[in-house]
Amino acid sequence: MAIVEMSKLSIVGLNADKRAILSLLIEHGLVQIDDSSYLLEENEYGNVLQRDSAESEVIQLDQKISLLGQCLESIKNYVTVKKAMFAPKREYQAIQSEAEEDKIFETAVKINMFHRDLESAKNEENMAMMKKEMLLPWASLDVPLHQLETKYSKMILGTFPTTMKLVQVRPKLEEVALESIVNVVKSDKQFDYCYVISHKDSYEQTMELLKEFGFVPAALPKVEGTPQQGIKEFERQMEQRKKEQEQLVEDIKAYADVIPQLENLYDYYMIQREQRKIHEKLVTTENTFCLSGWIPSAKAQSLQQQLESSFNCFVETEKGNTEEGYPILLENNSIVTPFESVTNMYSCPSTKDIDPNSIMSIFYIIFFGMMLSDAGYGVIIALACFFIVKKGKMGKGEGNLFKLLGWCGVSTVVWGLIFGGVFGDLIKIPALISPLDDVMILMGMSLAFGIVHIYVGLGIKGYMLIRDGKALDALFDVGLWYLFITGICLLVIPVVAGPIGIFGEIGKYLAIIGAIGLILTQGRTFQGIFMKGFKGVSSLYGITSYFADILSYSRLMALCLSTGVIGQVINLLGDIAGPIPAIFIGVIGHTANLLINALGAYVHTSRLQYVEFFGKFFEGGGTPFTPFKRKTKYTAIHTEQN
Repeated sequence: MAIVEMSKLSIVGLNADKRAILSLLIEHGLVQIDDSSYLLEENEYGNVLQRDSAESEVIQLDQKISLLGQCLESIKNYVTVKKAMFAPKREYQAIQSEAEEDKIFETAVKINMFHRDLESAKNEENMAMMKKEMLLPWASLDVPLHQLETKYSKMILGTFPTTMKLVQVRPKLEEVALESIVNVVKSDKQFDYCYVISHKDSYEQTMELLKEFGFVPAALPKVEGTPQQGIKEFERQMEQRKKEQEQLVEDIKAYADVIPQLENLYDYYMIQREQRKIHEKLVTTENTFCLSGWIPSAKAQSLQQQLESSFNCFVETEKGNTEEGYPILLENNSIVTPFESVTNMYSCPSTKDIDPNSIMSIFYIIFFGMMLSDAGYGVIIALACFFIVKKGKMGKGEGNLFKLLGWCGVSTVVWGLIFGGVFGDLIKIPALISPLDDVMILMGMSLAFGIVHIYVGLGIKGYMLIRDGKALDALFDVGLWYLFITGICLLVIPVVAGPIGIFGEIGKYLAIIGAIGLILTQGRTFQGIFMKGFKGVSSLYGITSYFADILSYSRLMALCLSTGVIGQVINLLGDIAGPIPAIFIGVIGHTANLLINALGAYVHTSRLQYVEFFGKFFEGGGTPFTPFKRKTKYTAIHTEQN
């Protein structure tokens, strides 16, 4: 279980073979392609090289992907796709011919046309509804709206605010235009809907006066006939548009069976886009191209042989340098792989690190189970997570969170049996250790786990120093701290837990030897006897940091107690409430207790890895290996295919 060794890969080939070579690389999914544009800045190449690009094809593929996305969204708005919960994705099927691609794409275009017509019909229905609403206040007016003007008179429809009474308007109107008439058609809370009839000679004076009283001419839709006739016409249009929509929806639903083909074509274009987009990282001459990247060293020779036997190209591989660094690919078994996500949330390992996941996963599983510590909860978590993994046919690297929680659930069952906890004390079983009765034992176990965890972290640091040829640094910076910490712990234990016999005496000498060693060695990188001595003495203060880290593991005890106590309280409340209410109290209470404490266990277990464990040896800062491979949204490509 380690960081995979990488080799630098360089390919120089003919432009005529470029597409075929990229197709082979994306199918294998073994190569991370880096940006080769740095070659443009090197003087020895002059103006021979230029950056490659397939931007126009990428744009076309983006448009096709967008169209297919709209098409699938349109169908799924009206078709319920029956899919079993956690069912795996369908297998990706490569498009075999251009004719097949065109046929499916034309279907998508046709569906989008139906959707466009459907949206248009909806808009027209809404427009007809709006026009109808505009005419409703005037429904009782028995005057054709297209004939509001005679040879000598003119009718204007409009509104007054209800605060303005017509008794105030009419006297003023008689002064300006005696022959004008104003009457109310309908009133509501805001407006009086009125018609005004005016002689054409006094029309302008009439309008100026009416505006002073808040009159606003109505903007009505064009209608042949009375308002009531217009309302009926718009209702007819609305009904017609509804029928059109129903027919268009049925037309769209008729294509429900082609959803798998459309999704497959969508993913096909996604893969094609990925192949075209990668051109931006290549450099070319008139007839050749250059590609550089990284490949796992174990795969380099076979890929090189395949490329050189299939194409007229030059392939060079060179093993990566750990000092200079290279992309990080981790190789672990199926149990450890899910825990890589925990490490990656903190930081990706660098080439100077070792892969911490194998060791970290052991502690993670143990700590999570101890914190949750209820066999009933553990069974639920383990069964649910492993069911989801099996049902979804999740292979290696997929569903990592479910797999991680599944193993943590198994640990929770074991710790629950040790502590005698099954849904609190709902099912009574004998406990090897009772958290409530054996609090000091539980505290001792928690701190002991902390010491072991920290010692393992220091041990990894020592191993890394020895690996890098710094054996003395390992002795001074790890070995002496082992002696000092162990000695102090042996001196503290009798104060807390009583005499421990000869071990107390051993602890005294270990602490003295460790302290003297640290004083003499921790200032070795500084100049001058004073600075060396000062740094050596001040380094002893670091013991407070180590003991703070060890005490931090008391959270193992705290969360263990909280899960058990809350579970018992829930059961007690159920006993008090009676049989029927106890069911609801139990289900709701234990569900809440499970969710809250499982989240707490996940957070605090991760925190112990990040702060107390990784802080002792882990450098991080690496760059994850991102291979050039086929990426899909709706379908799955099996590992052997990719």
